Amino acid sequence: MISSKNTPTNFQSKNSDFTIEHYKELLKLVKKNWNIVNYNSIPWGSRFALWRHDIDFSINRSLALARIEADAGV
Repeated sequence: MISSKNTPTNFQSKNSDFTIEHYKELLKLVKKNWNIVNYNSIPWGSRFALWRHDIDFSINRSLALARIEADAGV
């Protein structure tokens, strides 16, 4: 649930966290702990992850991430 009380514990991001290897680890973690669904199959009342990403800066980068997700079965 979204709440004004949900505040980040660390306000500084680290560029070292945003690597392909970290992204692959994140995908593994999410896939292990949640059922990944799309907008047409949201299982309300159960634990799920709706995985998406926006194309803010680079279509090529988004394609690269989509390929990594496909290889991970996401």
